[in-house]
Amino acid sequence: MISEDLSPVFRALVVEDQNLMRLALMDQIRASLGNCVVLGAETLEIAARELRSAEFDLVVIDPGLPGFDPTLDADRVAVVGTIIE
Repeated sequence: MISEDLSPVFRALVVEDQNLMRLALMDQIRASLGNCVVLGAETLEIAARELRSAEFDLVVIDPGLPGFDPTLDADRVAVVGTIIE
């Protein structure tokens, strides 16, 4: 008899423009959570497309994405607003 694990799979999305940092964060999440699906997005536009096509339990966002100043409240709110829309 084959037993199936029907527990939901944890899904995470890492939004980071620097390739090595994005890969490192994705690897760390996989190592920490085990049974999970981790996707990476290089831009906010790619992240928005992924978020429209699937639900995620965790989204990690680089506060310094190109075109956004991480020191400005308005830019940080704009990035988060794009993610939660």
